[in-house]
Amino acid sequence: QAWWDGGTTDLSNAQPLCRAHNLEKEHRRARKDLHRTRTPPPPTDPPGPPPPRP
Repeated sequence: QAWWDGGTTDLSNAQPLCRAHNLEKEHRRARKDLHRTRTPPPPTDPPGPPPPRP
Protein backbone atom coordinates (compact mmCIF):
# COMPACT_ATOMS: atom_id res chain seq x y z
CA GLN A 1 0.00 0.00 0.00
CA ALA A 2 1.40 3.38 -0.99
CA TRP A 3 2.32 5.80 1.79
CA TRP A 4 -0.22 8.40 0.57
CA ASP A 5 -2.91 5.74 1.05
CA GLY A 6 -1.81 5.02 4.61
CA GLY A 7 1.11 2.66 3.89
CA THR A 8 4.40 2.71 5.75
CA THR A 9 7.37 4.81 4.71
CA ASP A 10 10.00 2.18 5.47
CA LEU A 11 12.38 0.57 3.00
CA SER A 12 10.29 -2.60 2.68
CA ASN A 13 7.47 -0.51 1.16
CA ALA A 14 9.72 1.30 -1.35
CA GLN A 15 9.22 0.94 -5.09
CA PRO A 16 12.45 1.89 -6.84
CA LEU A 17 11.59 2.96 -10.38
CA CYS A 18 13.45 4.65 -13.18
CA ARG A 19 12.53 8.28 -13.85
CA ALA A 20 10.15 7.48 -16.72
CA HIS A 21 8.21 4.86 -14.77
CA ASN A 22 8.11 7.00 -11.63
CA LEU A 23 6.60 9.87 -13.65
CA GLU A 24 4.05 7.51 -15.19
CA LYS A 25 3.09 6.27 -11.72
CA GLU A 26 2.64 9.84 -10.47
CA HIS A 27 0.60 10.86 -13.53
CA ARG A 28 -1.71 7.88 -13.04
CA ARG A 29 -2.14 8.77 -9.38
CA ALA A 30 -2.92 12.39 -10.28
CA ARG A 31 -5.54 11.31 -12.83
CA LYS A 32 -7.08 8.98 -10.25
CA ASP A 33 -7.24 11.84 -7.72
CA LEU A 34 -9.11 14.01 -10.23
CA HIS A 35 -11.90 11.44 -10.40
CA ARG A 36 -12.39 11.15 -6.64
CA THR A 37 -15.54 12.66 -5.26
CA ARG A 38 -14.70 15.75 -3.33
CA THR A 39 -16.79 16.99 -0.43
CA PRO A 40 -17.51 20.69 -0.74
CA PRO A 41 -16.55 22.89 2.21
CA PRO A 42 -19.31 23.59 4.72
CA PRO A 43 -21.31 26.72 4.03
CA THR A 44 -20.33 29.82 5.93
CA ASP A 45 -22.78 31.89 7.89
CA PRO A 46 -24.07 34.82 5.86
CA PRO A 47 -22.94 38.21 7.12
CA GLY A 48 -25.28 39.92 9.55
CA PRO A 49 -26.96 43.25 8.93
CA PRO A 50 -24.69 46.28 8.68
CA PRO A 51 -24.06 48.24 11.89
CA PRO A 52 -26.37 51.20 12.50
CA ARG A 53 -25.20 54.60 11.34
CA PRO A 54 -24.21 57.06 14.08
